[in-house]
Amino acid sequence: MFAVGLMILALCPGGVTSNLLAKLAKGNAPLSISLTAITSLLSILTVPLLVAFSFNHFMGDDAQPVDVTRLGLTMFLITALPVAIGMALTAKSPALVEKMAPSVSRAAVVLFVVIIVVALAKNWEVFSSNLGTLGPVAVLLNIAMLGIGLASAKVLRLDDRDATAISIESGVQNGTLAIAVGSIVAAVEGQVLPPATVPAAVYSITMYFVCVPFVFWRRRTINK
Repeated sequence: MFAVGLMILALCPGGVTSNLLAKLAKGNAPLSISLTAITSLLSILTVPLLVAFSFNHFMGDDAQPVDVTRLGLTMFLITALPVAIGMALTAKSPALVEKMAPSVSRAAVVLFVVIIVVALAKNWEVFSSNLGTLGPVAVLLNIAMLGIGLASAKVLRLDDRDATAISIESGVQNGTLAIAVGSIVAAVEGQVLPPATVPAAVYSITMYFVCVPFVFWRRRTINK
């Protein structure tokens, strides 16, 4: 079931977290937001189909049926709808969005710190008991995808800000979304976090130990 959980995690788009990290790293924030919008829309179709495939592939005869339609609707409500609202607001009232941007950016930094603390406190038991097994895998996934994203951008000869945005968008998965998806498709009675959600719970904490140094490194690189 952990293998299915890792697949669910890898399939989830970066979401708001990747946009915030891209901004903090002085990457191309509009590019990051655009990539998030595209991947969020695509995830409505890709995540349900690939999650169903993952269950059949890894679980075999023990695989439980996945309601693709219900999962697709959930993906729309969680990912695509908020992105669409944000894009509509930007298109309709760009002056208002520009005026709010500095305050929202400061609030986002505070929220970022709060998310780390809450994630650590809320998932501490799950995190500590599974760190030895899933921690190295989660860190490796994070580093590998950040590296692939950065290398791809360099091959395409993009500038540092674009490369940073693409790297973070490639390397940061939305752990909260992965937990929500895992809870829907692999719910276990009496368990707050089913086994399929444990990789995402561990990743939601370990990712900051990789991403925070990466953000500071990219900030120094772009400042030069």
